[in-house]
Amino acid sequence: MVTFIGEEKNTHRLITPWHTFNWAFENRKGEIGFPVRAICEIAGKEGTGKSTFAYCLASAIANEVEDGTIGFADIEEHFDMEFTRTVLENAKFAGEFHIVPGKTDGDKTDGLIKMLKSELMPVGILDSVGAISPVAEIEGSAEDANWGRRAKLVNAYMRRIIHTFSFKETPSILLYTNHIHPRMDGFGFVTPGGVSKDFLTTAQLRLKKKEKLDDGSFLIEGKVAKNTFGFGQRVFFLFNLAGWGIHPGLTAVYDCLLLGLAKKERVVKLGDQSFGYMKDLIDGADDLEMFAPFIKALKEYK
Repeated sequence: MVTFIGEEKNTHRLITPWHTFNWAFENRKGEIGFPVRAICEIAGKEGTGKSTFAYCLASAIANEVEDGTIGFADIEEHFDMEFTRTVLENAKFAGEFHIVPGKTDGDKTDGLIKMLKSELMPVGILDSVGAISPVAEIEGSAEDANWGRRAKLVNAYMRRIIHTFSFKETPSILLYTNHIHPRMDGFGFVTPGGVSKDFLTTAQLRLKKKEKLDDGSFLIEGKVAKNTFGFGQRVFFLFNLAGWGIHPGLTAVYDCLLLGLAKKERVVKLGDQSFGYMKDLIDGADDLEMFAPFIKALKEYK
């Protein structure tokens, strides 16, 4: 029998309203749920719902802590307060959303670290790593060789985040968004910020659009590219309702369809019960009770 000497660090697993997302992080013990620990990268091409998903996931994490708050560092400078408010409210978050002030990216990243030292702030969002610019890049000329400085800055920041979390009792995590770009050699894709950040990141999620609707809503197909605390390379699905956020009911509908629990021919059927056209379900998205049979079917499935 193996005996470990020293402090044991448990990984808190968050059970979200999203069925396939929970099961995508299963470990060898059969435990499911998103591991709230250290650093998670949410990456994808432009318009794949990275920021919206980060807001929704952060809300679920913060709601686990009484009076839990969210820290947010906007590096891309495209923050839409009213849209974010809507997404957070639909995700049932009623706490404080702290926007980190600062003139430079360094000010904002340092400010987020200071905020995350609080036990009442279990989650921070950095949007995005690909937009971080070293001061030398901003103040220098276009001819200056600044390659590698962003990676050095990002990697130092990630190490400081891990060090900050090591002293906290509250399970904490940094969610950072990132962009996917084709590799220069033409083989595969890469995310900005250097290779070292990939080693320091405990979970890496890759998002892409699987199905797009006329109203701007779309189904997200996600892949767990890395999972330090369980299996990797598993797929999950989320429904991003335009102007609303990640909708738990419509996500459950698509999970049931993809798992074969429901059928969509002309109308959506679950067993002998018909729910009308998919458009009817989307139009009635505010009635969350309508989706209860799909959520119940998923709970009984696995």
